[in-house]
Amino acid sequence: MIRIAFALGLGVLIIGVPIPAQLKSGSVEQELIKLEKGWNDALARHDWAFIDQILANDYITTDSDGVVADKAQEMVILKSGEEAVASAVSDDFKVRIYGDTAVVTYRWTYKGQFKGKESTGQERYPPPFPGDRGRSG
Repeated sequence: MIRIAFALGLGVLIIGVPIPAQLKSGSVEQELIKLEKGWNDALARHDWAFIDQILANDYITTDSDGVVADKAQEMVILKSGEEAVASAVSDDFKVRIYGDTAVVTYRWTYKGQFKGKESTGQERYPPPFPGDRGRSG
């Protein structure tokens, strides 16, 4: 699995995009989905400026091995080419809005390389917590 996949799953939860209260729910949902799709495109095009722009300054991610990275460290990892996404598509979005906070869940299908090896897969984001298995929402 590509390590940035986990960061991708949390992208909407930690990007610096305020949700204006005056926007209708549908337009907020569409904007968040647009940002997720923009993240996919940016990964495939290596558009690091886009990713740097949407990540919050206090962004922190933890990969599946427990390695923690802040925004600056994540940008170094992305730019290194050690993990390279060739294509990524997200679908089956569900957006839940709670006041000025939103949670986006979706399916992510990707192709790329991780440490020089081909990697493909399909995952759900955010991944369920152990206590959440079997629940639908």
